[in-house]
Amino acid sequence: MSTTDQKIDQLGQQLDRFGQRFDAIDRKFDKVDQGFDEIDQKFVQLEQKFDSKFEKIDQRFDEVDRKFYKIDERFEKIDQKFDTADQRTDKLDQTLNKVLVMAIDTQAAVGDLKERVTNLEEVNHEMFNKMDDFLVLFNRHDAEIVANRSGIQRVEGRVEVLETRATA
Repeated sequence: MSTTDQKIDQLGQQLDRFGQRFDAIDRKFDKVDQGFDEIDQKFVQLEQKFDSKFEKIDQRFDEVDRKFYKIDERFEKIDQKFDTADQRTDKLDQTLNKVLVMAIDTQAAVGDLKERVTNLEEVNHEMFNKMDDFLVLFNRHDAEIVANRSGIQRVEGRVEVLETRATA
C-alpha cells in the first residue's frame, strides 16, 4: 500500500469514528429535546399564573433555541465537508479537530442549560413557598383584625349603654 492509500484508510477510519461520535451526540440531543419538551409543558402552566414575570425566561429559551439552530447549521456544514473529503484530504485532520471541540463545547453548554433550568425550578419552588407562607400569615392577621374589631364593637356598645345610664 502506498502512503496515499494508508492516508485514505486512516481518514476512512477517522470518518467512521466521527460518525459514531455524531450518533452519540444525536442521541444526547434527542434526550435534550425530550427534556425541552417537558420544560415547555411546565412553562406553559407557569405562564398562566405569572405571564409578566416569565417573559424574560421565554426570551432566554428563544436564545437557546437560536443557539441550537446555529449548532445544527454548523453540523450541516460539516456534513458538506465530508461530501468533498476526497478533494480535501490534507485539511480533514484539522477540520475534525475543530468539530470535536465544538461537540465538547456543545456538551458543556447543555450541562450549563440543565443547571440553569434546575436553578429556575428551585427559585420557582422557593417563590411558591414564600407566597404560601405570606398567605398563611395574612390569613392569621386578618382573623386577628376581625376579632379585634368585634371586641372594639362590643366595648363601644357597652360604653354607649354606660353613657345612656349615666345621663339618665
